Amino acid sequence: RRHLKRSGRRLEMVSANTRSLRRAVLHHFRRTAVTPPWVAARLAVTLARRRASQQHPGAARTMTTATTQQLLTKLRLEIPILGAPMAGAGDATMAAAVARAGALASLPCAAWSLERARHEMTALREALGDDRPFNVNFFCHAPPEDVAADRADRWATRLATLRSAYGLGDDDELTGWSDAGPKRGAFDDAASLLCRRPALVSSALCDVGNRCRLVEELRPGAVSFHFGLPEPALLGRVKSTGAVVLASATTVREATWLEANGADVIIAQGSEAGGHRSNFLGPKDPSDVASQIGTFALVPMVVDAVSVPVVAAGGISDGRGVLAALALGADAVQVGSAYLRATESRIPAYHKAALDAAESDSTTLTNVFSGRPARSVVNEAVRTLGPINFDAPPFPTAPPYLTAIKKAADAKGRLGEVSSLWSGQAATLAPPTSDQRSVTDITRAMWADSRSVLEQLHARAAPGRSPNEDGDV
Repeated sequence: RRHLKRSGRRLEMVSANTRSLRRAVLHHFRRTAVTPPWVAARLAVTLARRRASQQHPGAARTMTTATTQQLLTKLRLEIPILGAPMAGAGDATMAAAVARAGALASLPCAAWSLERARHEMTALREALGDDRPFNVNFFCHAPPEDVAADRADRWATRLATLRSAYGLGDDDELTGWSDAGPKRGAFDDAASLLCRRPALVSSALCDVGNRCRLVEELRPGAVSFHFGLPEPALLGRVKSTGAVVLASATTVREATWLEANGADVIIAQGSEAGGHRSNFLGPKDPSDVASQIGTFALVPMVVDAVSVPVVAAGGISDGRGVLAALALGADAVQVGSAYLRATESRIPAYHKAALDAAESDSTTLTNVFSGRPARSVVNEAVRTLGPINFDAPPFPTAPPYLTAIKKAADAKGRLGEVSSLWSGQAATLAPPTSDQRSVTDITRAMWADSRSVLEQLHARAAPGRSPNEDGDV
């Protein structure tokens, strides 16, 4: 205590049962000039949970900062923030801007052809240098099956109202899956499709295991997966490159499955997150979205259930969300919707305008655009068809059915009415388009704000005690 008083630091003594822990903390503070805010936040939770576990022997494991440091070291991060791999919004330019703030850069390779993925990965590697890891994201959905004729007919009937609204008649083009071919291939899709449906393999999928070979060739340092994990042989090849494997979970069951099957990091994706839900276990019924768990309920449950680092995703667009997630036990946060209106964002102007006009309840989970539940701003297509429609073709076969209608709407100047406007629930907390903020500035501001929020919380808990000149509390 005398040492802390002399150095201007303060440490609240939570319980007489934590003397050994306090001694370790004091020793750490004596050797460390600056206490990172996430360490202070997690320390507070650790002390409280230590006391709770002593009172309740069945309580979950006590959290430490070991997994946080493990994650930061493996990914060579300065701050515990990961950029989300956002299809349509992100590319090498946005990813490099994320990295300049000390966070993890990510590329949405699931949405790109092999050639585009190679181009973006090469450009990002040139921007970051050879020793800086970045993340590439892929999907692991099952290869698509043919859409049943009766289901296709029902969907065409559902689309009639929307087609009529934009001047399309019954004789106008109605593109389906068989006409368009695959647009979103899974990580192991090339091998599966060549064996099962060779007629649907496009030029981008002509080489068996090509996505895996791309990872082996360019060695990004981190690979993340949506909708589960690839088959063990492919996952083993990814890990042999030295890559950290991240995978998204929407439930505790999925999180424990991912850890047991080789994931190094779990991304706990709450229902607030924009874009596609990553659920892969349990009911496939679209109505299952009603049971999806929010980020700040999911994170502590996943932290208690797994031993690997946990990243919180969904509903985090400012410093308050960052600090809250870390205090609940997350080792880092993943940020996406906060970047959608940044200068580096590639989304069209009508998408940014929809976000600028959005209110707190303007998004919903819908399957009408892709065939899987995903969070989007509500527009004319969602109001007319959904948000959840049981006749929608399965993922990823649904998008081509809306192509002609989207073209007709755009031609009439009604931009964005039939387009997916992916966004999380907290996007309204992010800087508006008019601010012209860069992704780098937004990321740095979020981290700085998290420190400020922590100082405010300390002031509330300990009136009269203020942080020292370094900002430590």
